[in-house]
Amino acid sequence: MPKRWYDTEPTLSLAISMLKNASEDKQDSVCELVQKKFDEMNIKPNEKFVVFRIFDKRWYDEKENLYNLLETLRCCNAENRRAIALCIIDHLCNLVKS
Repeated sequence: MPKRWYDTEPTLSLAISMLKNASEDKQDSVCELVQKKFDEMNIKPNEKFVVFRIFDKRWYDEKENLYNLLETLRCCNAENRRAIALCIIDHLCNLVKS
């Protein structure tokens, strides 16, 4: 059984892995794009970033935009998670090409 919530679906796992390994500029670009997609899909954030955290264990806990993206994505249904994952993969591939 996967330890991370995003490893349950291969496309989502690939998207998150690509995002994790992207430069900070590319991560920021993905966050902006995905926030627009969330708005288009009428997906509201479930939780807001808390500035002071005692236990920052996950790689995305330190940046507000990454935290908000991944926590919102985590709370989405499987269909929306897959759509956003494909959007992340496509966007990062296009950034590499340019």
